[in-house]
Amino acid sequence: MTRLLLFFILATNFLFGQENKIDKSISDKFLTRDLSTIQTLKDLSENISELTVNKKEQLQMLLLWSYQNMYADSIRFFQSGNPLTTAESIKKRIALCDEFSNIFSDFCKAINIPCIRIEGYVKYLNFKPNENFAECNHAWNAVYIDSTWLLCDIFWSTNVLKTDSLSTPHFIKKLNTKYFLATPKIFIVNHLPCDPIFQFDNYPIKINAFTVFSDSIDLRMEKLPFLDYNDSIKILMKLKSNDRSLRIAQHSYFYNKFNPNFLISEYYNYGVSIVNNKTSTKTELKKAKYYFTSALALIDQSDVQDIKALKENCKQGVNNINRKLNAP
Repeated sequence: MTRLLLFFILATNFLFGQENKIDKSISDKFLTRDLSTIQTLKDLSENISELTVNKKEQLQMLLLWSYQNMYADSIRFFQSGNPLTTAESIKKRIALCDEFSNIFSDFCKAINIPCIRIEGYVKYLNFKPNENFAECNHAWNAVYIDSTWLLCDIFWSTNVLKTDSLSTPHFIKKLNTKYFLATPKIFIVNHLPCDPIFQFDNYPIKINAFTVFSDSIDLRMEKLPFLDYNDSIKILMKLKSNDRSLRIAQHSYFYNKFNPNFLISEYYNYGVSIVNNKTSTKTELKKAKYYFTSALALIDQSDVQDIKALKENCKQGVNNINRKLNAP
């Protein structure tokens, strides 16, 4: 089961300023090679690496390529549907924030740039002040370059949702780099990470400081206690993938108790991965039992039907594990 996410980012015009423009020398260098027929992430990363060895320039060229070749998946955005893999997205030339953030992550991995994929909250159309977030509804990336963390939202940087009285809401192409290689202080106004560690601030804002207004945040509100985000990130990065995802989901639930779905999904997914592994030990099966039980304890807090449907699966998982643990 893939993580249940609702990507409802509606980027209205006022969010887009003309900041951090790409230098003409970079765009000229990018245009020296026709990359329009690229079909795989591997080919894309290799071609861009041949054009420049500068890491920031490589990321900017990924942005330019995405702007020229990728389109917002409007049908899935408005009618829902399953996320695409990176390979499917590049081949079909369509994406939403989930796919854009995965493409970005895979690209960074290919060219050896430290990168974190971040899930979080944005204020969708008609967001009401003090409204609660019950789902993570957006995804973006952080990269570590020149000894600092910079943030990138490739979806917001290449598309904008037009909402006016003359037409139904629809995406149009628009290259804007305000939210590309930007500082955390710029991002926090419109992008709130589910895990406060990824605010990249030792005194993160509380969620109500983000939700109190429909189009801004209140920095006057009391912040969370001191949190050494550098040390916290180092600890996270040392964990195995499943453990890291679960730790982030746990942080996210403690930060926003109105969203149990992220943590339920991670508990369930981790438990399933252990049960499906034929070499899992009894100790690991006991861990899976704990994860299913922990998911069950939270499921009744959810209003999401797909999450509620996991209840019987979790019960069955516990029963199956009990049989295995009691077998001679």
